[in-house]
Amino acid sequence: MSGTQYAVTVETLRKNAAIWDDQAAQMGIIVTSTADVTLDIFQAGFFMPLIREYGAALGSVAHRAQEGQASMKEIAAGLRTVADGYANQEQQVGSTLGNVNRSR
Repeated sequence: MSGTQYAVTVETLRKNAAIWDDQAAQMGIIVTSTADVTLDIFQAGFFMPLIREYGAALGSVAHRAQEGQASMKEIAAGLRTVADGYANQEQQVGSTLGNVNRSR
């Protein structure tokens, strides 16, 4: 792989990592938004018998969103690790080739 191909690959990986980070932030918004739609017993009114199930469903949504957020951050970190590996390998190959050319 040439240096240009590495640069494109590294750039693409970093852009994708940023997308995953952005989506993780959106999941965080979902988590905090569940607090805005909770109902207390006075707000529930006629639907009082359903309040427990409603609260459980909101808790489940918040929990799953938190799990998704954490997983998305892990994916972004993994992509950055791979990008760093490519960049390091490119630098090492470049250094080795530079040393070979100098020794001629």
